[in-house]
Amino acid sequence: MALGEWTRGAEPDGRDMLFMKVGTGVGAGLVVRGRLLRGQRGAAGDIGHTHITDDPAKICRCGRPGCLEAVASGWALLIELTERAAESPAFSSAIRRRGHLVLADVGAAVVAGDDLAREVAGRTARTIATVAANLVNFCNPGTLVLGGGVLRTGRYFLDVFREVVLQRVTDLAGQDLEIRAASMNHMEGVTGAALLAIEHLFSPTTLPRWVEDASPLGHAADLQRLSNAFA
Repeated sequence: MALGEWTRGAEPDGRDMLFMKVGTGVGAGLVVRGRLLRGQRGAAGDIGHTHITDDPAKICRCGRPGCLEAVASGWALLIELTERAAESPAFSSAIRRRGHLVLADVGAAVVAGDDLAREVAGRTARTIATVAANLVNFCNPGTLVLGGGVLRTGRYFLDVFREVVLQRVTDLAGQDLEIRAASMNHMEGVTGAALLAIEHLFSPTTLPRWVEDASPLGHAADLQRLSNAFA
């Protein structure tokens, strides 16, 4: 998503970009000088498991307590809002109609001005923004992009997010920092994946493995082993 937005998003300017994805889960991607930071094992940006609370009741999907996702992810919000649905006509109606809530219900309720939805979304935005500000202070990107299903809340989440980030970053890291929503209508992930595949396909280490057969599928022997594996 970070690479797709950096390469094909609105008004690409070549500046370093930190992409924050907030949806069912929480993650981040960092593009520095046009290169995606992958990490030693490809795990860079897994901020959803940043420890942010000592509350033993906040258990993450990874099994550990206190992760950011256990407090501020889409799945954590659905658990809380289901438990508190009686406080909201919109959520009570959705549960009666469908039997459970989905994230689209949350986005629609925030846009409609539902008090409970805005309370929980605002708190989540402030929590995510606090982590984002720490990352901005660390890596000093030129652009901070917010993407994922959270954009279904309209501008509310982004406005709270931006306000808190700017309050918490240092003056130097916040100077000329652009904070905006992802611009590719949720296509940045597919675009970035395609760009990574192309980069890998034509890399100096990969190209010689398939070019002599004129097929990126690989050598005939490799294809036969793959076929046998799925037989």
